[in-house]
Amino acid sequence: MTKNTDLSSTSFAIDTEVFSSDHLDHDCDHQRLIEAYFKQLESFGNTLAFENFKNGAWQGITYADLIETSKKISNYYIQLGLQPGDKVAILSNSNNYYPALLLACLYSGVTAVPLDVMLSEAELSNILLHAEPKLILASENHFELASRIVSRETQQIPDFKAVQIEHIEYEIQNKQPLLTPGLRQIKSPAIITYTSGTTGSPKGVMISYKNLLYEIQGLRKRFGTEKKIFLSILPMNHLFELSGGILAPLTTGATIHFANTTNAFLIMKYIKEKKVNRILAVPLILEMFHFGIQREITKLSPWRQTLLKIMMQALYWIPIVSLKRFVFKKINKAFGDDKISFVVGGAKLSPRIFNFFTTLGFEIFNGYGLTETSPVITVNGPSTRKAHSEGRPLDQSEIKIVKNSDDDLDGVIFAKGPNLMMGYYKNKNLTDAVFSDGWFNTGDIGRIDRNGFLYITGREKNLIVLKGGKKIHPEEVELALSKDAFIKEICVLPYKTKDAEPEEHVAAVIVPTDEIISEFAGDMTKIKPLLLQRLQVYRSELASYKWPKYITIRTTPLPKTTTNKIKRSLLLDSHFDNQ
Repeated sequence: MTKNTDLSSTSFAIDTEVFSSDHLDHDCDHQRLIEAYFKQLESFGNTLAFENFKNGAWQGITYADLIETSKKISNYYIQLGLQPGDKVAILSNSNNYYPALLLACLYSGVTAVPLDVMLSEAELSNILLHAEPKLILASENHFELASRIVSRETQQIPDFKAVQIEHIEYEIQNKQPLLTPGLRQIKSPAIITYTSGTTGSPKGVMISYKNLLYEIQGLRKRFGTEKKIFLSILPMNHLFELSGGILAPLTTGATIHFANTTNAFLIMKYIKEKKVNRILAVPLILEMFHFGIQREITKLSPWRQTLLKIMMQALYWIPIVSLKRFVFKKINKAFGDDKISFVVGGAKLSPRIFNFFTTLGFEIFNGYGLTETSPVITVNGPSTRKAHSEGRPLDQSEIKIVKNSDDDLDGVIFAKGPNLMMGYYKNKNLTDAVFSDGWFNTGDIGRIDRNGFLYITGREKNLIVLKGGKKIHPEEVELALSKDAFIKEICVLPYKTKDAEPEEHVAAVIVPTDEIISEFAGDMTKIKPLLLQRLQVYRSELASYKWPKYITIRTTPLPKTTTNKIKRSLLLDSHFDNQ
């Protein structure tokens, strides 16, 4: 079991008494804590808080304007008749106004429900029927959709209305005396965020004010309070971005630029132009950069490619970042003059990608968590890190590994601490199922080394169990096979035979790189034998029973959720249904 307990000395730089850990341990009202948070932000005055690219130019908002706008929007909520605990849904891409809408929710005591703009109308309706907000705030390009849902669901959601976000700017222009919001306890839900938008039963995760504030303190302790320049790529309904990329950095006076694109060329342009030095990312973003860099490397002459490979192999073992950045300065220059650090979460980052970027001189801080843990449980930091690990627990958090037997190397990860969610909204049974004596069952598989660093090795529900009782973590097989330079994506999953006595086997779906697909014009009769031959090199890295019995190749990307998690069930249905 690993635990960190040095939060007692942690407080914000302004040393506000009500923001100390002692006060967080008591059931004080939310308003005192939010006022302290706002006071910290106000101390940065005319420093640029946010910028987004709009109408061909960067448009920004200062810290002073952010706080003023947030309080005006809080007034607007109160004038609409919203009471503490009422819910406000937000349907918008990231922009300068989004944080103000959210901070206004925190200030006024209403519960924010950030929505995923990538969901379908049916999925959004399902979530809104479950959440029952009084108000949905939608940006111009999503307002028609929001209005359509409201008009259809008003009978089931009383007093439900839609407001276009851009119109609020006009509504709050006139100065009015600030209204005093109602009070809530810090253990009340500040945010309800949904982890599933399917037409089944949605999972609304209730995150309290206390959860958020502990998360902010823990991240400040791990990463320090130096002002950074962020590029925000992940959507704000993603709790990883919301807490780690918005709420925590604001307390350090950071400037945050919204990318609002997944185009690698534009992202690199923004990084260079805005001198960005910190990015929160999911592995897919780093894989995208890796793919672009590798594509440029293939354009070099053969001897230059060989030289580059030799230099990377040599510098991998040298821990001098400045030397790496000097040797690979051309690649680093493509990202600008400043050293960039990536805080990576949301999924396991391949060691191959980690090694690639750290060898080039980039900083990679792997972390681990779930929406239910606000979300960060463990993360590496500048002074506490270990390659390929997911780091140590944040302060006041602890983790333990529960094994099926003493012979097992890995086990299920359980977490405990003040960052654990209040529970699932309207679903006590599911809440009770994941908690045991204050410990939260993450459903993930991992191990802890003797220094307290966590290593994720799989997902409990993805476990493949063979007829003889052998258990296989798909992630382990994916890790071994994804080392091949010709493989862009891979998913290993269980396939059950259609026999009278079904058996579970290891299956794999592989997507080759674009170059390979192009070189052979998508001809599977040539691509598949080539890949199967290359994969034989990795047989020695896996026990024979772990080797995929069924392998299929596809030229289109693997199907993913809006948070870039692979839809494994769809792959089974589309590729192995007739095996």
